[in-house]
Amino acid sequence: MGRFAGGPPGAGGFGNYALGPRVHAVRPWPVPGWSGRVVPVLNEAARPLARLGVALFFAQSAFNIYGASLPLYFAGLGFDPTLIGLLIGATGVAELLGALAVGPGIDRFGARTLLLAGTGCYVVASLGYSALTAAPALFLLRLIQGFGLAAVVPGTYSFVPHLVRSRAQTVAFATLGAAGNVAMAICPPLGLTLLLGVGPRSLFLTAAALAAVAGFTVIGVPAAEPSKRPFGLTFRAAWLMPLLVGVLSVAQWGVIQAFVPIEASAANSNPALLFTADAIAVLASRIPAGWIADRYGPFRLALVGVIGMTLSPIVLLLPLNDGVLALAGVLNGAGAGLTLPPMLAQLSRRSDDRTRGTGLAYFSVAFAVGMIIGASGGGLLYPVLGFHGLLTLGALLCGCGILALLRDRLTMTVAVREKQKLSDSFS
Repeated sequence: MGRFAGGPPGAGGFGNYALGPRVHAVRPWPVPGWSGRVVPVLNEAARPLARLGVALFFAQSAFNIYGASLPLYFAGLGFDPTLIGLLIGATGVAELLGALAVGPGIDRFGARTLLLAGTGCYVVASLGYSALTAAPALFLLRLIQGFGLAAVVPGTYSFVPHLVRSRAQTVAFATLGAAGNVAMAICPPLGLTLLLGVGPRSLFLTAAALAAVAGFTVIGVPAAEPSKRPFGLTFRAAWLMPLLVGVLSVAQWGVIQAFVPIEASAANSNPALLFTADAIAVLASRIPAGWIADRYGPFRLALVGVIGMTLSPIVLLLPLNDGVLALAGVLNGAGAGLTLPPMLAQLSRRSDDRTRGTGLAYFSVAFAVGMIIGASGGGLLYPVLGFHGLLTLGALLCGCGILALLRDRLTMTVAVREKQKLSDSFS
């Protein structure tokens, strides 16, 4: 089962300690602060987590490739801003409704099944875009895309508690999320290049191929056994505040995603800069944020993050140019990286094995509600408030997330960094 310094290969334990099922490699030399102790450095979760991250990268590439290109494609079809906002927000509606079924579905049928179903939705939607251009058909395809998003993200995260111990789950959530952020960084510019340089069909077929690769990659990743609880919705009061933070912080992103590509293009700026800067900032911040939150608690990180996301739409009130777009993306991305992984970990820790899939799926519900408020609600309010009015409203809603954090501060668990006992290394 493992190889130990000073012990025979394949020994089933070390001293008085039993060898845990995950450990299969150790350092045979002293480690500062751990003199004379054996420190595990590899475990069998590493490869499944890496494979899961690759699958999430390709799946979110299939979704994020449309981030900057789809509003422009819809505008090229002659749609006005109100209809474009409704089409972009339709994904949030489907994600909201889909997540209500996905959560119990993960608990009942397993994370892998739902993750494969989600990538299948991405394939169907992308192939549909290549064949259909009528607004009702596009609305239906956006709903299918939303159902896919509802399944892919919580389906992926639901693998984590099976593979990683509780004290390291925030880092694991952040690391997996970073795979999606890499997709967010490189795919919006790729989507624009395909749309404007090659043509819409190349964009849609590329997205379908990326989703198919994601589905094939996740096959074989070990997952927890589905629970035996009856299929149905459940809700815990302890989930409310992390979910509310998610809703309030994402509303401004719905406004940005639906309307900034159009406004930036009209100002002769590159809207992909915002999405790329956002993704790079999330990628740079979320793993360190997860490490800190696991040891010192999530409150201060989340507070700084919500402030950053609030400032992002405020910056966009300035005359749009490439620098303003990049700065807004950095603020929003860094804020999301500091806020969202700790909120996911809070939901996981406030759940048990029978309800964890539902709790994590509700985070997709929160994200969807925020997108609906920002994109679809923004589309309806656009004739009244205009672009700047919607940005201001988004900033106000995001700022209200600070109140939710303050309300939940006492119930957030504070992780204190301590040296592990030798027995913990093999638990």
